[in-house]
Amino acid sequence: MKSLREFVDYLKAQGFSERILEAFSKIDRKFFVPEEYKDLAYEDTVIPLKDGVTISQPTVLAHMLDALEVESGLKVLEIGTGSGYSTALLSYLVGEKGSVVSVEIDRDSYEYAREKISKLIEEKVIPNNVKLVLGDGSLGYPREAPYDRIIAHAACSEIPNPWIWQLRDNGIIVAPVGVAWSQKLTKLRKKHGKLEKTFILDVVFVPLRGKFGEL
Repeated sequence: MKSLREFVDYLKAQGFSERILEAFSKIDRKFFVPEEYKDLAYEDTVIPLKDGVTISQPTVLAHMLDALEVESGLKVLEIGTGSGYSTALLSYLVGEKGSVVSVEIDRDSYEYAREKISKLIEEKVIPNNVKLVLGDGSLGYPREAPYDRIIAHAACSEIPNPWIWQLRDNGIIVAPVGVAWSQKLTKLRKKHGKLEKTFILDVVFVPLRGKFGEL
């Protein structure tokens, strides 16, 4: 695929909702892809940002956002900012009345994403509703809790307790759960303090880092 339009048409053929497609059409993945990989920007593939940090496969990311049930006005906690691509999509989806707190443990990635997000806000592609945090995402971000939604772009063998504590009742967590090469993208809805689990698809993500992570 050589254009953003072809890219969005490809996602449309996978059956994703109009709202998800609109976000992917407004936030150009190519803007976040390093120069040496620009020719892969519209392919349905993972793209490396640096060692241990990747830009997610578009269809997997679309499945995650779909499962997250992102609505206008919600407060979302994102674990693993990476390039900032998913952050920008979330910002667009929650709109001006919503907010996104995104935590990144890697300083280089944090700086990369901050530059990209700042430019999109300046150009009014997305609203000024994003807070980027350099820190340990396995701890969540209690200062802004509680959250309506939590999304993680790194795999954990089990959901860290801080995420559960920081999630509102009836809130949703979407995260890859499992070990090294055996993970399932999992949707968890918190009801009366307990988690209802739904498995979405098999995935492979980098492991979660930090106090409650695998590294």
